[in-house]
Amino acid sequence: ERRTFRTPGGHEAIIYCRPGTNDEMVARSILDEDEYGMAGVPKVGGCALDIGAHIGVWTVLALLDDPELYVEALEPLEANRDVMVHNLEANRLVGRCSVSKEALGRGKALDIHWDFKASRPDDAEMAQMHRYIGNQRMAKGIKPGETTKAPAVTVAKLVARLGGVSCMKIDAEGAESNLIGAKLERIGLLVGEHHSARGKERKSTRLNSS
Repeated sequence: ERRTFRTPGGHEAIIYCRPGTNDEMVARSILDEDEYGMAGVPKVGGCALDIGAHIGVWTVLALLDDPELYVEALEPLEANRDVMVHNLEANRLVGRCSVSKEALGRGKALDIHWDFKASRPDDAEMAQMHRYIGNQRMAKGIKPGETTKAPAVTVAKLVARLGGVSCMKIDAEGAESNLIGAKLERIGLLVGEHHSARGKERKSTRLNSS
């Protein structure tokens, strides 16, 4: 379903959302509520990273509000990448973004659990809503029905590949722990949402890393 929003910078953003999922809720949080505090962020261009891109809402926002920006987006679930490409096409942004199936982490590959199934009828709606949020921590009665292998990549490799990052957004269901001990000197701005070890605490934040 096609939805139209406004970015914090006042640009029209077209976002396609899948019925029965939390796609539209995510879009409203990022665009209408400016969850990541992008209003007033200086437009500096360069390369940005979107780690945990989902259907590309933050990428669309960043590209529309900063015409000199290029984004490399990481999203391990093919179902989400397909919708993200559709959203980039709808906003005429395809040439300014690359979409990778990598996931932030160490080692060669990571397991991304998704397509959640509920053992109790009361949990069915929640399982359906969050089915495309990889590695979402759910209640005991909700279990993943699918597991996808994603190539792992570190922050250091990503920054080196891009030659520096003007802005990095991260919202990746626990993968934020990979920032601990990472060198962030070549990242101008870091925005994201932190998930605690138990998955019960969420905090959106913005900081200058330089």
